[in-house]
Amino acid sequence: MKVTFEEEPKGDKGIKRVSPEDVPNYRHCPAEMVHKLKEMRYSNSTIKTYTNLFEEFINYYFRLEINTISEKQIIEFLRYLVNERLISVSYQNQAINAIKFYYEKVLG
Repeated sequence: MKVTFEEEPKGDKGIKRVSPEDVPNYRHCPAEMVHKLKEMRYSNSTIKTYTNLFEEFINYYFRLEINTISEKQIIEFLRYLVNERLISVSYQNQAINAIKFYYEKVLG
């Protein structure tokens, strides 16, 4: 029996995630979002994932107030993740869910 495998090409990995050093006045996830996640009994892993993803989102638009970011800008951010960051489908879904959680569950 002969076993062969094919490696994925080592192409472009996309743009790195924004870090606190990259953005002036880096914003952390709003406390009310973390409280709501805990209140709704989300797992610690999900809380960490959602807060990290939401921080990436709000720091992408670091010049804007969080509550003024439009639906069009949310879509532009998600396109940036796919086209420039080259994220996976599951990362994309998690980002959508984190943003959706804030606007639906926290802000109502």
